[in-house]
Amino acid sequence: MITVRVFASLRELVGREEVDLDLPADASVACVFDELQKMHPKIASYRSSLLRAVNQEYCDWEQKVGEGDEVAFFPPVSGGSPDPQGSAAAKGMVEIIEAAIDPMSVMRSVSSPRAGAVVTFDGVVRDHARGKEVSHLFYETYSEMALKEIFKIRDQALSRWELHGAAIVHRVGRLRIGESSVFIAVSSSHRAQAFEACRFIIDRLKTTVPIWKKEHYHDGEVWIEEYS
Repeated sequence: MITVRVFASLRELVGREEVDLDLPADASVACVFDELQKMHPKIASYRSSLLRAVNQEYCDWEQKVGEGDEVAFFPPVSGGSPDPQGSAAAKGMVEIIEAAIDPMSVMRSVSSPRAGAVVTFDGVVRDHARGKEVSHLFYETYSEMALKEIFKIRDQALSRWELHGAAIVHRVGRLRIGESSVFIAVSSSHRAQAFEACRFIIDRLKTTVPIWKKEHYHDGEVWIEEYS
């Protein structure tokens, strides 16, 4: 038995997040999607742009799957190609939470007596987008894989710059106007490295981490998913 997980607009078409499929032992990821498509024909138009993962790691369509594997299909986060790398330990919080973000806690987690600079990024929910007035946002995530990808992004930053700490906290669920959706803090001996690393982290987070945003307006709602 293989567990299939779908997210964001794809989940809404399927009607649930998880589907169990009984497939031959030599089935590929493409075969898994074909079987899911037989059950839900409307998802056919998604195929050319979907990202795929097996056991929370990005994969191609030809990868084989077996008993007990978890296969996930999801829309692009916001464009770009995933390029995950290794992992390493470092000082600083890495969390996905549903409660309000505490910026001071995030900043304290990267504090160091060696740091001459702490640079932060605070992503805040605004009241307008795409020419419409936004009432609130809703963030959905593939949490297990998202945390792995966030750690990879932090590891990439640590390998490129001399940092004392890097913290990344993303909030999911319903967010009101003015609330923080993501908060990043980076500490370094010198400000240039801290600025560059912080910019790198938020840019990578928006392209490889499976977190999706739905914008709610006074006259409707839409998932923000970019397709090539």
